[in-house]
Amino acid sequence: MIMSRITVVADDEVLVEIKALAQKEGRSISEVMRQALSDYVHAKRKQSQTWSFLGAGTSGGKISLSEHDEELLFNREEPDHRS
Repeated sequence: MIMSRITVVADDEVLVEIKALAQKEGRSISEVMRQALSDYVHAKRKQSQTWSFLGAGTSGGKISLSEHDEELLFNREEPDHRS
């Protein structure tokens, strides 16, 4: 695997935690950072591949589900049924 060197600017508090974690696990800071970056990218990739079925079908009632999804999901004010 080809690797490239990068520079990361991090808060001092985060860097202290990264150093402590690396020491506790017997790994280098670079290894911890590579794993963290890899985990982040994989989580984002998985998140973008998650399908949303909201509004995929027909509600069949007096309410248009796709037009009132947030009200229905978050129990906000009742949608107007007079459409």
